[in-house]
Amino acid sequence: TDVIYSGTVSAAIEGFVQNKPSIAFSLNEFNVSKEVYSQVSKHASKIVNDIKDKLNILNDCILNVNIPNGEVKGTKITRLGERKYENVLEERVSPHGKRYFWIGGKVKELEQENDSDIIVIEEGYITITPVNIDMTNNKKIEILKNELL
Repeated sequence: TDVIYSGTVSAAIEGFVQNKPSIAFSLNEFNVSKEVYSQVSKHASKIVNDIKDKLNILNDCILNVNIPNGEVKGTKITRLGERKYENVLEERVSPHGKRYFWIGGKVKELEQENDSDIIVIEEGYITITPVNIDMTNNKKIEILKNELL
């Protein structure tokens, strides 16, 4: 569910809307050294090189790639996990005196599928998740037509 709030994923979606093959890359850690970013960039370059001749894979989706901090055991194709937070909104004031809200908070422990990006990255693997931008709940269309119209 973090992809809904992700600026990185939003940028990839914008590329997709502009008919550009798009991948969102994220590191599963904050406050890391330049050496870590150097290693992460090597993993990202490999993924781009592996897919550059197969761009038709990205004709109806973006890829959301998460790279773990530390030793990488390999790469796995995953599905999106679900993440929820306690105390999600924190009110702050910008240096210009404007009020804004920071989205964050403590992560709630939720049961995840074994092939979710959340579980797989915790195991030390790079996760690659194909993400659609059509968020229509198709199962509800007929129900709503019958209940509301």
